[in-house]
This record gives sequence, structure tokens and C-alpha cells, in this order.
Amino acid sequence: MKAKIVRPVEFPFTLDLYEFCTDELKAQLAPKRKKFLEEEEKKAEETKKKLKGEPGKQEEQKTETKPTPMDISLDPSKFVNDSGQYELFAVMTHKGRMADGGHYVAWVKESNDKWAKFDDDKVSYVNNEEIKKLTGKGGGDWHMAYLLLYRTIH
Repeated sequence: MKAKIVRPVEFPFTLDLYEFCTDELKAQLAPKRKKFLEEEEKKAEETKKKLKGEPGKQEEQKTETKPTPMDISLDPSKFVNDSGQYELFAVMTHKGRMADGGHYVAWVKESNDKWAKFDDDKVSYVNNEEIKKLTGKGGGDWHMAYLLLYRTIH
């Protein structure tokens, strides 16, 4: 008998695979990784400074970025990951309790906090909070992540 497994599974927005690399690969990744982590810390510090300048504001400041077209170049150098880190950029979900039926929806990242939800011929937009709800905690009656797509962070 076919049955859908309805078990919540958490997934990260940033996937760090460094700890699974061989020592040789870790040595290759270390310089770029250090630079990348320093840049991330610098961005975090700038955000803290902005928040301190605005009394009473404790939430993380959201910055709106312009959506950029996806790079679909087939240049092999574009596929090299020299940091060991990847970002979630698309989620395929299944909604329904049955293994033989249900409904599939695609969610594709457009910018920092903007995702396009492709539901048949309807396209709507959601934020990161809605993507976090796709872990399966809502049971089979809500969208559950079925396929997660990650891309290299340069």
C-alpha cells in the first residue's frame, strides 16, 4: 500500500557543507571561506549600527533588493564552489495526504525576502516566513517541501 510520509523536516536557507569535505578540499576552501565570513560579519555589524540609531526598533532591518535574472551560463567556472556554502533558491512542495494524488507548487526566490509562488496558472509572492512553514509541521493538508534546490554562494 502506498502512503505519504508526513513527518516534519527542517531545512536551512543556507547550507554549509564544509564539515563534510576532505582535509585537502577544506584547505582549498579556507581562504575564500574566511573572506566570505568576514564580509558577512561586516554586514551584520552595519545592520546592528543602523538598529542602534533607531530607538525602540528591535527587529532586523529588511533591505529590499532588486530581483536579478538568474545566471544560466553553462560556463564550467560558474559551477565551482569555493566557499562550501549554498543558498536555498527554490522549493517544490506537495499538498495532500495521498501518495498517488495531491497538488504540487513551486516556490522560487527572487530577492532577499521575496519568493514567487507558482501555483498552476496563478503567481503570487510570499516572504521568508512563508517558506519556513513548508517544513511539514502542518501535516498533509498543508504544503510540504518535496524537493529543495540550492545554488552556490560566491
